[in-house]
Amino acid sequence: MKNESSFEQNSFAAAINVIPQSNFAAEFPLHWHQYVEIIICLNDAPSGNEPKIAVDDATHSLNPGEILFIWPGQLHEIISNKSGCLAGIQFSTKVFQEIPESGSMLKHFYGFSKIPVNAERLQKNAFNIFKKIISLNNDESFFRDTKMRIELYKLFIIFGEYMRATYPELFTSHTTETVTRINETCRYISENCENELSLNDTAEHAGFSPYYFSRTFKSVTGYSFVEYLTEQRIAKAQTLLADQSLSITDVAYSAGFQSISTFNRAFLQQRGLSPREFRKYYVENENGRTHHDLD
Repeated sequence: MKNESSFEQNSFAAAINVIPQSNFAAEFPLHWHQYVEIIICLNDAPSGNEPKIAVDDATHSLNPGEILFIWPGQLHEIISNKSGCLAGIQFSTKVFQEIPESGSMLKHFYGFSKIPVNAERLQKNAFNIFKKIISLNNDESFFRDTKMRIELYKLFIIFGEYMRATYPELFTSHTTETVTRINETCRYISENCENELSLNDTAEHAGFSPYYFSRTFKSVTGYSFVEYLTEQRIAKAQTLLADQSLSITDVAYSAGFQSISTFNRAFLQQRGLSPREFRKYYVENENGRTHHDLD
């Protein structure tokens, strides 16, 4: 390790990367990465030795069956897994973004970290899906990766359905066509965030008037147009910050920000660290190994 903390950058040969219990680290310092990571506690741990993981400003102790979501760019630390109870899966954000509803669900998903203990049905269903994905990791059939992806989509479906049923106030009663158009526009913004995008032009792309688009976009996604565009630019900047050859100024302009001061202010507000401080958590993986010692 070159630094105490790191940016972890996996190159996935498959859509989903499985971390079996035998390979999951006993501990690992603060770091961040671009992919989604889901960690599950599979077994009981001796009393007082429950696995602990810090994510941003919260520390989570995991009991058997509990599941923790770590989203791209979240600073996290494996404080203790000495009992060896943890397993995990990792996958590129592209897998999540390929879900048609991901745009309107983004804020709701990213604001969620741990399945609550009182959500017994969700926890049980998610636990069974998770174990199926882990078991498929040893499947040598031709369609193994497809089967794993299908199970992952099932996980997001039951997760999304749980949130819609539990927090109906977060969701709207817009028609399916309207939500579909907003989702497609979210994809458009994400793919073009480095360009100069105005509300009027984006509304025209969506086929709405600027006023209706602005109101509907906020209602469906939970973000204003400017907030969503800024979030996508910051996400792009995170990827660019991993490239040490780029200056902070290069990163800012390449991600679509018009000034370095605007970039620094927005990044600090969204991530809690300046871009320069955040970059310090990057270290290039040595020999292609990750903190989970993956095969």
